[in-house]
Amino acid sequence: MKTRTMNYAVNLWQRYVVCALALLVFALSPAYASQVTSGVSFAQVSFTDASAPQKYSNYGQVSVDYTMLYGAGYINVERYENGEPAGWVVKNLPVISGSVLSGFSTMFDLGRSGYQSSLTAYVSFTPDKLADDGSLKNQAPLSYRLAQAEYPVLAPRGTVKLNPQSGPVGTMVTVTVSGFPLNTDIVITFNGKKVATIPKGMDMGTFIVPQSSPPFSYEVRAAGGDPLTFGYAWFRVTKM
Repeated sequence: MKTRTMNYAVNLWQRYVVCALALLVFALSPAYASQVTSGVSFAQVSFTDASAPQKYSNYGQVSVDYTMLYGAGYINVERYENGEPAGWVVKNLPVISGSVLSGFSTMFDLGRSGYQSSLTAYVSFTPDKLADDGSLKNQAPLSYRLAQAEYPVLAPRGTVKLNPQSGPVGTMVTVTVSGFPLNTDIVITFNGKKVATIPKGMDMGTFIVPQSSPPFSYEVRAAGGDPLTFGYAWFRVTKM
């Protein structure tokens, strides 16, 4: 009787362990979704300065929170207007499980200026890349809230040129700027993080592509001068 009771207890414990492991595996599985409703947010770029000729710009800003997406995969966002695809916001944006990056944000064309409170888009998170000639067409888009990303001034635009324009992490990139006032330093950022400073009176600088950058096209922005001037270009990371 004692032996039978012990065997029953062992079997019950084994079943408990199996169920617990199954739940753990389920919890850690990538949460792939054909239409993502969390982890991706949108905003319209607007300006608070009274001298800005246009308060609500035609630029949007998309932010992807990697901590809200479980597992590795790819984010694709396609904007819709009047029920028809109107252009890519991001395509094959890699999400790397355990990445040191907490997220990613970039700007895109909203298609028109003026105050907007929502954006219609189809957002997918998949384990595999979308083919180069692929599309999310004929899908059912959702309406996403469009917040306001406010900036204090409408800064003059300068020109930023990169050499080279693509390469692996660790590549040394030369940044050449024009149309910037030369009375102050010009700060260079890569994906929103400072990577170099062009000294006052100079129009050229260099930076190293950060090792923590997965393959993707990243914004390289230059800002500085009095009056404040900014410009940007894109660098494509080909491999880590």
